[in-house]
Amino acid sequence: MLNIQRGVAASLLLLLVFCWWAYQPAVNGPFLLDDFSNLNALTGGVETFEDVRRYLGLGNAGPLGRPLSMLSFLINDNAWPSAPDAFKPTNLLIHLLTGVVLFSGLRLMLLQVMPRRSSEWLAILAVGFFLLHPMQVSSVMYVVQRMTLLAALFIAIGVFLHCYIRVKYPDLTVLSLVIMTFSAGMFTVLASLSKETGVLLPVYLLVIEFTFFSNKFESANFKWWRRIVLGIPAASLVMYLLNLPKWMASYGHRDFSFYERILTEPVILKDYLLQILSMKVYGLGLFHDDYPIYSSISNPVVLTSMLMILALIFVAVLKRKTWPLFSFGVLWFLAGHLIESTTVPLELYFEHRNYLSVLGVAIVLFAALQAMASNVSGAFWGIAPGLLLILGMSTYGYANEWSSADRLIPIWAAEHPESPRARRSYAQMLAVNGMYEEALLELDEGYREFPQDLSFPIMSLIFSCSAEKAYRYDVDDLIKRTEEHKATNSFRTTTTLLFQMMIDGHCQDLAAPMQKLVDEMPLLSNARFKRSLLSAISIKSGELYIVKGDYNSALLRFVNVDRRTPSASSAVRLSNLYLMMGELDLAVKFLQTAKDRSENSAWGLMEPRRSEYDKKLQWIRSAQAKLDEIESASPDFKESVDVN
Repeated sequence: MLNIQRGVAASLLLLLVFCWWAYQPAVNGPFLLDDFSNLNALTGGVETFEDVRRYLGLGNAGPLGRPLSMLSFLINDNAWPSAPDAFKPTNLLIHLLTGVVLFSGLRLMLLQVMPRRSSEWLAILAVGFFLLHPMQVSSVMYVVQRMTLLAALFIAIGVFLHCYIRVKYPDLTVLSLVIMTFSAGMFTVLASLSKETGVLLPVYLLVIEFTFFSNKFESANFKWWRRIVLGIPAASLVMYLLNLPKWMASYGHRDFSFYERILTEPVILKDYLLQILSMKVYGLGLFHDDYPIYSSISNPVVLTSMLMILALIFVAVLKRKTWPLFSFGVLWFLAGHLIESTTVPLELYFEHRNYLSVLGVAIVLFAALQAMASNVSGAFWGIAPGLLLILGMSTYGYANEWSSADRLIPIWAAEHPESPRARRSYAQMLAVNGMYEEALLELDEGYREFPQDLSFPIMSLIFSCSAEKAYRYDVDDLIKRTEEHKATNSFRTTTTLLFQMMIDGHCQDLAAPMQKLVDEMPLLSNARFKRSLLSAISIKSGELYIVKGDYNSALLRFVNVDRRTPSASSAVRLSNLYLMMGELDLAVKFLQTAKDRSENSAWGLMEPRRSEYDKKLQWIRSAQAKLDEIESASPDFKESVDVN
């Protein structure tokens, strides 16, 4: 029962080769967006264990740090800058491996409700849909989505092992339950350390138990096992997501409220389903910040979407034993969205949230096609493989677009004209290609459409400086209108870039007004929710002051950063500045603070970093003792010495 037919195995191999071929044009494609902020942590190289600890503490990952995903990048390169074609083949291999594991688990699930031959071929078709759907390209060929891919792989392994034990050992002895507990726990942890959505593994397992295994004999021990090992984690997750006071108070940094998110997400789920079922390429991509926000439950679009989702859930629960394929498909799809499409204040729309959910849609689709074609001999086996062929060719065409930023960005900008990110990315592409005037015009138009977004005029200043063109925006005028703007991630990115250019000796005429703009940043309409963003800009501002020799102004910046977002690095920054200023006592104080903060951090403080702290502390204290000794012998000496 657990062996695979030769024809099925050969078909799976052919499917994997076809998928590999379909993605090849995109393998040499560019890094994009968050790739840079996450992989930039590789700067300086990662060679020692201490380098690994430093590297894992940097980047732009989630609340758990996603250490397994970050470590996986070291397979491809241990330094930055790097080449994207060193990373993308690994993503593709993970995608293919996930497909194999999903097939292995899915065929065991389907065996519970249909004959072996049918179960294996339906598993092949569903996994082929999963592997070849063009929506998956933005997960597989967007390097930083390694996090989504690895979490999905560990979830798939956990699902397979659960199904294998359930089929292989139907009596479910105590030993079997112990092994299942270990498997579920281990792969939930591994998936969660890849991406936080890994905690959904118990939910996926409950979906499987609720549908495919709902008619199997269940001992009392197994029922208790399911309640404790699967039910408690799943219920805890739901309770966490339903902690409404916590979530309602955490939307200050978003352009939408908690209520608006709850109304908008059902519409998005409906659109996800339509996008998956239509299998079209148009509209796909990374820029969905133009998605409409809904504010009223009486809106027909909101109301019909909510009713559709509720109806699907109702039917899936009601018919779970008679329509297990439908029930599994619906509940699997929704389980994949339990975290990222509900109460947590994430951005509204991302395609990668459907990475595993696509499988549920595929099961329902092929089951429906098989039912409709049951009266026509051979019709289903003519339609289904043809559908996979169309998917593969569509993905191949879409992968060609991903082969070059110069091809990809203009398409996304044309398809998403209301997306600020698409506008900025298109302007950036124009500037990189030397088309500065066109880039500046694009930014002007973007600022007219999004007047609260300061990144447009700041980016215009950067391009004008680089091309030695007249500035189109007066920083003093922007300062007067600070309250009209919002602090955004793009404002941080563009502003820190401009400060780095000034630190490197460019755009010096912008230095004074930009420092004044930093002074006014607390007036930004949402500044109180963007402490880390303001700190990042203040750090660059302080570094510019240091280059100019204005240590006191730099000190003011760094002190504000340490108060706003205290960390070991902020204390080290202050220690180094006090050292330059000759304030050795304060340099020791803040270096000791940095050491203490490192020891109290999640990763702790280990060798050789501890030795580095101790050596530097000893060196500063020794220098201070010598200066004190010299000063006591010659009181006028300290005034004449320049400590560096």
